[in-house]
Amino acid sequence: MIGTAKVKIELSNGGRRLFKFNVEGDQSKDIEDKVEQFAMMKVDKYNVERTLSWEVKLKDRVTFIGFIPYNAK
Repeated sequence: MIGTAKVKIELSNGGRRLFKFNVEGDQSKDIEDKVEQFAMMKVDKYNVERTLSWEVKLKDRVTFIGFIPYNAK
């Protein structure tokens, strides 16, 4: 199964980053876990202090949306 993912980051300096990519897994939960793991890796890399959100799409349907609000780390 292949899904598409978007990970959006608002940086503390006002900048934004958007990562769009395909992700493969055995089932939707596996794909969602991989995207969440990627998002958490970006939190650490960019020292995110503002907003981080991500979504997973399978075919044309959004199956999962994750969100970390300002200073929730």
